[in-house]
Amino acid sequence: MKKLLTAFLILFAVSVQAQTPSVDEIISAHTKAIGGLEALNKLTSIKSTGSVAMQGMDFPLTSQTLFNKGVRIDVDVMGQSVIKAYADGKGWEINPFGGKQTATEMTGEDLIEMKDQINSIDKLIDYKNLGHKVEFFGEETFEGIKCWKLKFTHKDTKKETAYFISSTDFMLIKTSGKKTMMGQEVNEETLYSDIKEFNGLKFPMNVTVIINGNVFQVVSMSNVELNAQIDEKIFRE
Repeated sequence: MKKLLTAFLILFAVSVQAQTPSVDEIISAHTKAIGGLEALNKLTSIKSTGSVAMQGMDFPLTSQTLFNKGVRIDVDVMGQSVIKAYADGKGWEINPFGGKQTATEMTGEDLIEMKDQINSIDKLIDYKNLGHKVEFFGEETFEGIKCWKLKFTHKDTKKETAYFISSTDFMLIKTSGKKTMMGQEVNEETLYSDIKEFNGLKFPMNVTVIINGNVFQVVSMSNVELNAQIDEKIFRE
């Protein structure tokens, strides 16, 4: 009886292991689900327009990325421009509501986050070439969706981010981790929803950011333009 039980447990363990995909298998399936590596490699630029909701108000938003060149995000807040831009290893920002009336050098996490957006291949998908680390962290259910959970460690900041990828359609459902805001470390969750397809590639049109359990902002995109004409001059101060 003991031998039979031992044999059963071994077979069960082998079965579970066989059903659990590796990190690279999960990332490969996710890449295919959003449109495939070939389509991503063909991207030269992306321009997204929409709005960001904060404190009960909606503000027009435009995000422009010329891959391997620069990134710029513009938000119109009650007639005043809030800008974040990155190119050639440097970033700058204008935020009248944060005491930055003119272009101010960007540093810290904000700079690294902008830099990470300059590649057409997401840092999770291209983690090996970029030098990051990704580990399998089990299975977890979020709002009724069974997800594979991956732990991503950034090579520069050593910051850890949990990625929740649906085990059914392999779309990204959520990320979570720590973030520094106004000198304080906070818990940040980002939820991705309302997936739409543009020229064979899929994008979340709704991105909700939750800080310490409370909704901080909701970004709603109305349009995504791929391989748009973008002037490199907009990334410079």
